[in-house]
Amino acid sequence: MLGGVRRQLALMYKFSKSEGELIFRVPLPVGPWLKVKEAGVTEVLLEEFVLKPLLALNSLSPTAELYRLKRKIMDSPINYQAFLVADVYLVSFDGHLFKLPASCDFILAADVIKQTFSIALKSVRFKRRSLEVQMQNTMIAIHPNGEVEINCQVTQIPYTNHEVAIRKDGNIIEVSNERGLRVSCDHHLEVCSAILDGWLHGVSTGLLGTNDNEAANELLLPDGSYTHSVLQFTHSWQVDSECASRKAEICQNGTADSLSCKFLFSSTNSPLSPCFRVVDPVQFTLKCEGLECIRDERADVSRPDFCTLASAYIHLCHRSYVPLELPVQCGQ
Repeated sequence: MLGGVRRQLALMYKFSKSEGELIFRVPLPVGPWLKVKEAGVTEVLLEEFVLKPLLALNSLSPTAELYRLKRKIMDSPINYQAFLVADVYLVSFDGHLFKLPASCDFILAADVIKQTFSIALKSVRFKRRSLEVQMQNTMIAIHPNGEVEINCQVTQIPYTNHEVAIRKDGNIIEVSNERGLRVSCDHHLEVCSAILDGWLHGVSTGLLGTNDNEAANELLLPDGSYTHSVLQFTHSWQVDSECASRKAEICQNGTADSLSCKFLFSSTNSPLSPCFRVVDPVQFTLKCEGLECIRDERADVSRPDFCTLASAYIHLCHRSYVPLELPVQCGQ
């Protein structure tokens, strides 16, 4: 019986490896089907159930599918990770992308159950904001130049006390405690990440969101209510109420940036494309297409803004076990 099925299938298609062609023959029943054919239903059915699946199969990237499978096999809710890129973009515990107003100070994360930790973004004396991590009675400030202060005193690392451990590995500075919180910053790549172990499920709130795997309650305000407005959500976690965001101007080279955005986050030839099936690039594309030029004394124009977005996307991919590197046009 199996041999008969194979013979029938062999009659339905012809594959030519040398020509790179696949020809399908779909037999149609006679009788009432002829009236359906006149209505054009045949073409619609063939397009929906034969041609579209074949086109989708043709566009698949084996590498991307391999990483997608790897993510499904290896991913587990053992810990929760969020990160900040160049003190401008943050990716929450649930994978949502936000752009922060410049110059303002924010609460990124805080323990709402036992008040054992908090993570804040603060303006100090550098062009970029510093990360301040409070662990019990110890305050650690990680500055953009790699300098570390403990309780307002510049400190050499490694450093350990009964509340916190700080170590350095190359460009990476890591702050951790025994309760399951780890904060690491790479001042060379301008990326800081916050990792909460599984037993801290649901204890954190702030701009990095709630670490409970519930995307619906991501926009939680300090008073415990929810909002659908990203602007209200961002403003509610602002520390300095007097802060005014710097004014933006329309980019003169918007076309070039737009082309770069489309290539980086949409093209199958993009160096980021192996991750497209693992991490949906849509929200990064939308943010990238809405880029603005910032003109003030704090602006750093040495690297295009879309490269900062690419860096955020790459680190989200790394979290999903997809190895990517920064595109060559963004430098190192």
